[in-house]
Amino acid sequence: MEPVEGAFRWFRSGEAALVISGMGKLQAAAATSYLHARTGEEALGVWLNVGTAGHRARPRGDVLLAHTVTDAASGERFYPTRLDGPSLEAIEVRTVDRPETRFDSDAAYEMEAYGFHAAALRFSTSELVQSIKVVSDNRETTTAAWTAAAVRELLSSRVEDIAAAAERFREIAEDLAPLRRDREETAALVDVYRRRARFTTSETRRLKRLLRRWAALEPGAPIRPESAEGASAADLLERLERRLDTLATERRP
Repeated sequence: MEPVEGAFRWFRSGEAALVISGMGKLQAAAATSYLHARTGEEALGVWLNVGTAGHRARPRGDVLLAHTVTDAASGERFYPTRLDGPSLEAIEVRTVDRPETRFDSDAAYEMEAYGFHAAALRFSTSELVQSIKVVSDNRETTTAAWTAAAVRELLSSRVEDIAAAAERFREIAEDLAPLRRDREETAALVDVYRRRARFTTSETRRLKRLLRRWAALEPGAPIRPESAEGASAADLLERLERRLDTLATERRP
């Protein structure tokens, strides 16, 4: 597919989509949001940030998985959740605003992961938002003379490791499919309730908590919303909570 004028280059197969962000955390965040808008991916999809990073001692070609993603400028962090994920060594990934040369910590240094996580976590869960980095340079080598072709060659040499990790995260996503259905059903019911009464932000949060409780009490069963002509949001919430308290009592052994 040819890139659209002024947009990010992106590609799609039957199983995955890819966007080329370019350098920088703002570019990464924008490209991630752009890909979501173009693909319309459903909730709890797999989002992987794949790129290169520098490290003070690790050899070129090492493949690493982020257990922490730190924004060097602000100190803010994301902690990608580790389930029984791929067999890659985990390390802190530190996002910097300019190429790193000193490598003062044992982190992998790069320029995109924090922006990617900030955007992708709006669309999925932390188990499925992950960063994989291939070491491109260290204190003994630099990327000063690197070309785009050299970066492609390095990533291509590790494509099997990256593909295996992506497949493992796809398996985790399948395990979380019931949670995705619960979220979709909850979102639809929130819309139903909000058409019946005016909900404040705090009332909407309470409604979502009650609907998640309902899904846990009756997994797989259809949830039918409360109906009361002319009732306020507070009335509907009270009715729903009483109904769930009764249901919970009935479920006790």
